[in-house]
Amino acid sequence: MLDHPEKTPKLLAALKAAVPFEVELTERLANQLRAQHHAGADQKHYTVSDLSYAGDEGGIVCHIVPPEKREALVVSLTHLHVPRTMPLAAAVADYQKHRVKKLKKQGRHEIESPRANRHAIR
Repeated sequence: MLDHPEKTPKLLAALKAAVPFEVELTERLANQLRAQHHAGADQKHYTVSDLSYAGDEGGIVCHIVPPEKREALVVSLTHLHVPRTMPLAAAVADYQKHRVKKLKKQGRHEIESPRANRHAIR
């Protein structure tokens, strides 16, 4: 199991209670969406409308429905930045760091740590 069996459900519940909240995509994900010509890929901020758990494959995932409600995104929390002012920011950063470390141990090097990108929302 990649995620901590006690901490992850608690973080998921706390994040669900905080909905809606703003996030920003990592640069890698934003570039991938642009390459796929995804509507709204150049958008700076996104609003999370719901969350769920996708097991080891995706971990905590955020549901992002754009205002025009054309194409929803379901994005792993490891590919997002949360505002540093968000009360759960430290817990999210811990979750992301732990998950990225575990993924790298499994040989999934395509994962980037959101905190490694200095363009996080403030």
